[in-house]
Formats: sequence, structure tokens, C-alpha cells
Amino acid sequence: MTEKKNRSARARELAGLTLGQAARLLDTTIPADLLRVEASPEVPPDWISRLSELYRVSPEWLTGSVPQYDYTAVDGVRGAENITAHDRDVVAEFAALLRRDPVSPETQALRDQIQGRNRDQGIADVVLRGDPPTVDLIAFDRQLALLEQDATTGRFGATTAMVDKWRAYRKVHWP
Repeated sequence: MTEKKNRSARARELAGLTLGQAARLLDTTIPADLLRVEASPEVPPDWISRLSELYRVSPEWLTGSVPQYDYTAVDGVRGAENITAHDRDVVAEFAALLRRDPVSPETQALRDQIQGRNRDQGIADVVLRGDPPTVDLIAFDRQLALLEQDATTGRFGATTAMVDKWRAYRKVHWP
């Protein structure tokens, strides 16, 4: 069996919207219009951007251009080996449907620097050197949260002084 190329119904379900709610948000007065789109083999081109924006999924995932599940992303999650097969599928589907913004050269350079090393140490090097921000705010905050957890437990030699340095860096570069 070939994989369905139109994932608009699944995207709507994952967004927690009923057919009627989605139709209203799309300014479609007749839910049957949206139902026809969901039932078609492929998402009509004039609906792709509207649906991906409303459901907050990538256009590639919505149209079936990329796999429905991204298991490589699950392998990078801490504790992934301890989750059930169902939860693994849920995380893999969520990772696959996320919108991916283009990566700036600075962010890619930082990712390259971190790869093959302890990723927390790579970002920590940037913070301790006081370099201008080369990571996006979401990635930085995620690493800061991990560092805060590690500092409370004493894992990886993390200290509250390191956390304070990261917070100060964040305050300067992302007020």
C-alpha cells in the first residue's frame, strides 16, 4: 500500500480542530469544501500554504513529500530508549511535521562545532568566550534549561555559577 500524499485531515486532528472550526478559520463557509480537500488524493496547490499555516505543519509534510515519521529525531531525545513504541511513533510524527526554517550560516557553523563533541560544552564555549549570539533563542533557552537541571543535580560538573553566566549572556544578547 502506498502512503497517502494528503495529510490534511491528520494535520487538522493534530491541531485539535473539528472540520467546522477549521473551515471557519479558513473563511470557508461550507465545511464540505474542506472535506473535499481532505478526501482528495493530493492537497490542491491553492490550499497548501493556508492549511500548513493554520495547522502549523510544514508544507512538505502536509503534501506527503517527506516521510510521515522522523525516527532519526527520536534517537536524539534523551531517554528515548525507555519510551513505548506508541510514544515513539507520536514523537517521530511530531518531529516530522514541524516547520523547518532555513539555517543561517552562523547557526550551521555552531552546529558543526558542536557535532562530535559534548553539545552543551560547545554552546558553553560560545557563552564563556562572550561571542555574539550565533544560535537561535529557542535553542539557547533549551540548552539553558538543561544546564539548570544539571546544575541542581550536579551532573556533568554543572554549577550555579555557569547558569548565572548563561543567564547574563542571554540578557545581554536577547533582552
